[in-house]
Amino acid sequence: KEKDKTLSNRFAFFKDERLHKVLGLFFLLAAFYFLFAFISYLISWKLDDHNFSKPALDYILNKTAPAENWMGRMGAFLSYIFIKQWFGAASFLFVLVFLVTGLKLFLNIKLLPIGLTYKYTFFGLIWVSVSCGYLFFTKPEYIILGGIFGYESNIWLQGILGEIGTGLILVFALLSFLIIAFNITFRWYKRKMKEAKEDETAEPITETKEEDDKVFAKKTINKNNTLKDTDDDASDNEKKSTIELEVSTGEDEEKRSE
Repeated sequence: KEKDKTLSNRFAFFKDERLHKVLGLFFLLAAFYFLFAFISYLISWKLDDHNFSKPALDYILNKTAPAENWMGRMGAFLSYIFIKQWFGAASFLFVLVFLVTGLKLFLNIKLLPIGLTYKYTFFGLIWVSVSCGYLFFTKPEYIILGGIFGYESNIWLQGILGEIGTGLILVFALLSFLIIAFNITFRWYKRKMKEAKEDETAEPITETKEEDDKVFAKKTINKNNTLKDTDDDASDNEKKSTIELEVSTGEDEEKRSE
């Protein structure tokens, strides 16, 4: 019983709300610290990297050592470890993890499900790092985006599967993750195919309608021309009858005069 009490007392410390708030505040501040340090490192990494040829502790504690990073020598060192030595640009996912954890512990705000955030972040760290290393494998100036982890992983994968095979395995991993995590059914593809078929069947109807309109217009023109011809014939007949009437009238008058 005494052992159970001592164990409960020890675990009670971790259940203390005050500890949760302190840890939450720490993670919130760490999220912003890492965010600005990472952004600054992507800008000034070429100027800061030469400082890490000597022991990191000597550089951090050296008062005269220069640091171009916005967050000082510690920010430059942490960014060097997380971005260059580890996961490259995917290290920004740590900022998301710190932010979600800090909000939950400090303010009890559930920005995202913590468990799912950790799982998806783990996949994102691996996949984004290896993908950036794959895309920029032949461009040394951009290798930093995949980090050493992404670069070394591509050397290993391309040695086994080749360049095309590595690209296919990355696509397979991404689609598999989306199917498992979000149960994507790819119905959008069927919908696109259905719309394409509807467009194909709609085109002949439009053409038939246009042809019908042309035929109707031709009939109308022919009808108008026929009516015009009929009117012209009628007017000619009237003129002929008028002339014949005038001639006959003139002959009658001559006979009378004789």
